[in-house]
Amino acid sequence: MFTKSLLINYAGFPNEPRLLVPDNGLANLAAALIQKGHSTTILDYATVDMIEKLFPYEYKEQLDDITKRIMVNQKQGLSPNQKDLDEFHGLDEKIENLQRKKVQEIATEISSIVRKKNIDFVGFKLWMGDGFEGSIMIAEQLKKDYPRLPIFAGGPHVDWFREKIFDVCDAFDAIAYGDGEEVITMLADYVSDKIKLEDIPNLIYRKNNGFVTTQKKLVEDLNNLPLPINNNVGIISEYGSMGGFMRLVSTNSSLVSTVEFFTHRQLPTSAIYLILVLSIIFLIVISWYYRSGIDSKLLMLLGTTGVIFIDILLPNDR
Repeated sequence: MFTKSLLINYAGFPNEPRLLVPDNGLANLAAALIQKGHSTTILDYATVDMIEKLFPYEYKEQLDDITKRIMVNQKQGLSPNQKDLDEFHGLDEKIENLQRKKVQEIATEISSIVRKKNIDFVGFKLWMGDGFEGSIMIAEQLKKDYPRLPIFAGGPHVDWFREKIFDVCDAFDAIAYGDGEEVITMLADYVSDKIKLEDIPNLIYRKNNGFVTTQKKLVEDLNNLPLPINNNVGIISEYGSMGGFMRLVSTNSSLVSTVEFFTHRQLPTSAIYLILVLSIIFLIVISWYYRSGIDSKLLMLLGTTGVIFIDILLPNDR
């Protein structure tokens, strides 16, 4: 039995240009699954559109006013006014609630994808901070909607916190530490009832009232790993919160590179990387000129214009 899976990267608010680069870790996992004949889809939420979706525009003016008053007091060597601090903390709570609502919308969209594509299991890459909190919200919603859906997680957060992750989230059937390229294919075999969970290395999972940590295993020869699936990038149109640059790779079980996109067309990888470089240079120049931060709408305009411009100039490598 070949499986169909979702690999999800939700790192929270993309507040640095480097966070807009397509995730290569999930591309490695996708390649490993495809090599074994499985089908997988990468949902990478490190996109320009996520800036627009998560930025609290409705509170921007209030935040600007409060921040200016607090900074004036600091420059004068005075403590911030308590009223300003209370208002600031109140707005911070409202912004967190707003962003949680947006993440819940993403969870609903992913739940719909699971149903439409008949997904067999889901894998998360866990990050620190709001990326971790958001991933937990999404995982818990999926487990609520599909109680029998296997959900796994890996990434840097697992390497740091291991079984403590289960203290704040019980939606994961198992979490993986260390190298994941071989583990992900074995998890697919587990979902297919070909192998037991305890026979898979680099895992931590609940059992009875405790935890089981399987033996650690490194990839012995990196040269044997397939090349990451990173040459298929699309612009999303059907799913609003997944817009901007998003990699959605889905191959069939015959190992033919048949790619499905929730998109109107496909862009060359070279265009994406060139757009990112030009975006960073452009933002540095504009930021220096105006001596101020860059509004996220400018990022979106830049990304859209860049896609059109580069797609015209560069040959399509489909």
